[in-house]
Amino acid sequence: MLPETGFETRIFIGGALDELTTRWENKICIVTFDGKLTYPIKEDLKQYFSTLIKKEFQGLIFNGKKTAPIDSSGFGFLISTQKQLHQNQIKFVICELQSVVLKHFFAMQIEKTIPLFATEEEALKFF
Repeated sequence: MLPETGFETRIFIGGALDELTTRWENKICIVTFDGKLTYPIKEDLKQYFSTLIKKEFQGLIFNGKKTAPIDSSGFGFLISTQKQLHQNQIKFVICELQSVVLKHFFAMQIEKTIPLFATEEEALKFF
């Protein structure tokens, strides 16, 4: 059973500096990560997302407005998450990336695999 629309949870990943917020809008999960998406943090996020993927929902939005930097391990995490979600028939999109992260996103051509949106509202309309 999914949480009600508007339900929000916050957890700290990798210590008190990195915060993960999960919010639900109908059957869409919106995740905002406030911190560095780098190697040590990625392992904690993988564990959290593995639990999240077991729920039945329509889509996941990763809001990157507070996420920087993202290293190669972090980009690998996003691609791996997309593959896992796809196997479970769950759509995955990313929105509101910071400009420095966006440059790397396009350089690696990740937008060909994971849809990218400028705002969370646009991402929600995708579903």
